[in-house]
Amino acid sequence: MPGEIIACPDCGTEYEVVSIDPEAGEVELKPAEEVGEDWGE
Repeated sequence: MPGEIIACPDCGTEYEVVSIDPEAGEVELKPAEEVGEDWGE
């Protein structure tokens, strides 16, 4: 599902699903952005 975050089972790196093309059987991924704590600042 686009927007979903998944992790590589081998290295644990997280990726965000950008798009899915079921007809071609392709999934486009990009590295997930890390969200830092803002502590209300």
